[in-house]
Amino acid sequence: MSNQGGYGDLDKTQQTIFFDNLVRFNEFNWIDIEHSIKAGFQYNNESLERQRYYDTYVYNSPITGISNLNCNGAVFDCVALTTSMTIEDLEAQLGESLDFTNPDHVLAYSNIVTASPQYFALRSVYPEEYIDVNVQNVSFHVTDSMDLGDVTLNAALRADYDDFLQNLNIAPRISGGYRLFGDGDKLITFGANRYYDTNLLSYAVREAQLPYQLERRSISLNGELQGWSPLSGGSDYRYRFDNLDTPFNDEIVLGWKQATDWGNYAIEYVKRWRRDQISVSGDPVYNPEDGYYYRTQTNNGKGQNDRISLSWAWQFNTSSFWFNTTYQISEEVSFDEEDVDVAPIDELIFLRSGDEETGYTYVETTLNNLSLAETEFSQPLAFNVGWTTGWTDTFTTSLTGSYRQAFDDYVATDDVQSSGQLLRVCSICDGEEVLNVPVYQLVNVPSRFLVNASATWVPEVIGDHALRFRVDVQNLLDSRTYSVAPGESGIETGRSIWFEVGYQWH
Repeated sequence: MSNQGGYGDLDKTQQTIFFDNLVRFNEFNWIDIEHSIKAGFQYNNESLERQRYYDTYVYNSPITGISNLNCNGAVFDCVALTTSMTIEDLEAQLGESLDFTNPDHVLAYSNIVTASPQYFALRSVYPEEYIDVNVQNVSFHVTDSMDLGDVTLNAALRADYDDFLQNLNIAPRISGGYRLFGDGDKLITFGANRYYDTNLLSYAVREAQLPYQLERRSISLNGELQGWSPLSGGSDYRYRFDNLDTPFNDEIVLGWKQATDWGNYAIEYVKRWRRDQISVSGDPVYNPEDGYYYRTQTNNGKGQNDRISLSWAWQFNTSSFWFNTTYQISEEVSFDEEDVDVAPIDELIFLRSGDEETGYTYVETTLNNLSLAETEFSQPLAFNVGWTTGWTDTFTTSLTGSYRQAFDDYVATDDVQSSGQLLRVCSICDGEEVLNVPVYQLVNVPSRFLVNASATWVPEVIGDHALRFRVDVQNLLDSRTYSVAPGESGIETGRSIWFEVGYQWH
């Protein structure tokens, strides 16, 4: 018997109302500098409704080997012993009483068993719930673009306020370019910017959602299955996002752009610091007023990374060629690691290392810690290349390729391991129950190169009227995409062909 159950049907409706207003002022000269000022106001209103219409269940701890199991009417999570004939009929065939010390009798008995007795001893109950959250964000920004001869400078300031964290955030931003020696073909670019996190809706949803409840059941001495009982220490936590600063990123940018007869080149270096990132804090605190455990958050998370990007584009007659790549030089993160001794039960996992030949080792951790560990992996080198040609006024073809370097990643396996955290939430468990949690394995995802092609024909019919015929071939070489990582099962899309027929009126 394997883990069964699910999280039920969730109906989700998300709505966004966005207003953006930008005002450009007339250029003016002040202290011998040309100024061009623009100012804007933005309003963003995001709302989400999510409803689970009935309690749903995720089962755990399969118990087998109870020959006299009586399911007491339970159908979905209990299976009683079922045989294709009665013991009396089997003994009549054998010509003697059934003897389980006789190998021939054991084989004959196993042949008539159509279902072995088994039941689930633990389940997580995800309650019926209705979530309706709304986050509003108001921002004002102003930019002064200044012409200083060979230097163009953009000085900006942005102010944001949201009604979830209720913070007023001021973000300075500066960018510009320097035309080297007054040559318009050579440009040094630079910038220093701050960006505050405005995607706060997911935090609001997490704060509103109800926790699950862990339940247990057992059997009586005569094999009768008992009813479900909640475990007082076996519930998930509720989360609070009080008294937090808004997470933000600081970055500096330095680049070079060069125009030549063989195309335009650009190279850019970006250093980014992640500051005041939201992280889980300490042990959960019990609230006797509503019976829930609460976990607070802190701004202890931080990180930084360096990346460099390179691009090239060249127009030759009716053909255009382009190339771009981005490489992450380094990545560092620092978050409060979640302790498995206080982590929610459904967040527990095992990380597996080794192989079948040398043997496996398992380390228990949490999904949150796993996501932090994955950010420490260097991002794989990737590049894109393309060629587009207009053969005639009405016929165009395009060929693109994308490469991604091999990289390490953790993937979920079909394996489970028993967690020692069961006794933390179930002091009455008698040793037969087990809390199986998923196992993740570190694998190397191979490199891949994918090629796409397209052709478009737009013949004019009459005057301003034209037809449009297009064919797109994705994954032209029918290559592995490795969207299914080694060790996982799944389906990858090979070569796919799309046809499009349309009508255009100019």
